[in-house]
Amino acid sequence: LSQTLFSPRYLLVTNTSIGFLTGAVGDSINQNVGIPRKKNVDDYKWSWSRFRNQCAQGSILGAAYHFWYLFLDRKLPGTSSSSVIKKVFADQVIMCPIAVVFYLGLLNLLEGGTLEEGMKSLKEKSGQLLLAEWTFGPLSQLINFYIIPCRFRVLYDSIVVLSFDSY
Repeated sequence: LSQTLFSPRYLLVTNTSIGFLTGAVGDSINQNVGIPRKKNVDDYKWSWSRFRNQCAQGSILGAAYHFWYLFLDRKLPGTSSSSVIKKVFADQVIMCPIAVVFYLGLLNLLEGGTLEEGMKSLKEKSGQLLLAEWTFGPLSQLINFYIIPCRFRVLYDSIVVLSFDSY
């Protein structure tokens, strides 16, 4: 089954599905554990719209990272130290900020927010998200680009993100 799912023919669908599942599991954990604990409430009401939005986000980001990792491997082939460092640098400087802006922007759009609300959210939250990514991302991506074959990178990245977000 894994040979089929991670074959070139089905890899985009697999990575999009992995993104969807990451959004679903991550939001389920957050809504069942994180939010009630953070707000110190016992009667938190589940938000299906939030769940839907996180699944949509995950699907789109899963597909985006699918193409990003293929692009990086075409432009910077191999696992030499030089190639891996360049991939990590490109990921942190190019893709990471794009993903943060996209994540916050799409979330605002899915929630029915205005452009002004989206810009406010971006100003308030992007710095914190980028700092977290730039703190933990380089080591994670170093492992990803040096050890993990390209077809498993979205899966690896999703496991790392889910672990980090659940903590």
